[in-house]
Amino acid sequence: MSRTLPSTVSSAITSDTTTPVFLVKLGFATPQYVATWDANISWGGNTWVASGVSVSRLSASGATVEFPNGNDDTWLSTILSEGARGKTIEIYEHHTDTTASPQTDAVLVF
Repeated sequence: MSRTLPSTVSSAITSDTTTPVFLVKLGFATPQYVATWDANISWGGNTWVASGVSVSRLSASGATVEFPNGNDDTWLSTILSEGARGKTIEIYEHHTDTTASPQTDAVLVF
């Protein structure tokens, strides 16, 4: 299936070096917006919080999402209290290109 990518994403992925960042929306009772980056990212009207969450093995049929479990992380208690079954998840690939306008953009990949 082909689709049109935002110009910022198209430009960033064709550069010699690129670092995709994933933005993950987790459908808990209060939706959680997290970024696989070391700083918060503002995009799409939300603040995607630097979270320690990681995304790997992303394909058309699934992905692995890992959550940190440190003393300051609330993921374990959230997942245990709300469960994971039936929760929605959206994963966006986010890029920054300082030569484009807007300088940051993302596209839904899962």
